[in-house]
Amino acid sequence: MFNDKMKEDFLWYTYFGITKAEAEKDHKKALEKCVDRAYLDMCRTISFSKSNNYKNVVSDVKKIIINAIKKLLEESGICFDKWHQDTCNSMINQFNKDKTIFDNDEFHYGQAQKWLNMTIKNMRIIGLWNSIIDRHSKVLHVPVDNAVIKGAWEYNDVPLPTKKDKLLKDGSRGKYSDEKRIAWSKWNANDYTDFQYSMRDYFDKSLKQEYDSLEAWENYIWMKNA
Repeated sequence: MFNDKMKEDFLWYTYFGITKAEAEKDHKKALEKCVDRAYLDMCRTISFSKSNNYKNVVSDVKKIIINAIKKLLEESGICFDKWHQDTCNSMINQFNKDKTIFDNDEFHYGQAQKWLNMTIKNMRIIGLWNSIIDRHSKVLHVPVDNAVIKGAWEYNDVPLPTKKDKLLKDGSRGKYSDEKRIAWSKWNANDYTDFQYSMRDYFDKSLKQEYDSLEAWENYIWMKNA
């Protein structure tokens, strides 16, 4: 009989490459799986060259994320926003050191935030670290992707990078269209920071009566628009 434990093991292993029991037994391995899974959510936006050098760079950036996460978990009093920015910048610097690994491109802030934010979301799903992550629950960042951009499009107080020639004559965004937005993978640090801070403010003013947290909003919006 295909019982509930078998279902759970299959779902966990399919998504994370590890079962719940294995994760609970080996937190280090579980964290590595969170980072690996988050990479898969982001890597399709990268155009690597035919050089195999990128494999070493990806491995080095994974180490940067893991070490940063360990610092977040182990040290109290960390300013989450500064920690997040420093980690993203370290990831970008490591990627862009080697100019041979990309085809006429570079690693962008939008890609770094996706990898880092989805690592934290995966950690939330596995659930081993939630009591510590909850310290930062009010300032956790929204993982920016197409679904989130579409969900925030109608919030005029929340800035979104757009293609100016695709907007309405008065400069407003109008109805959502993929053609109007700049891809999240190409966002720079200012684009990202403006969005996150504005989204927090908008949540406090207009959304907290409907959602328990900004995390809850993002979860709903992603499932609605993905």
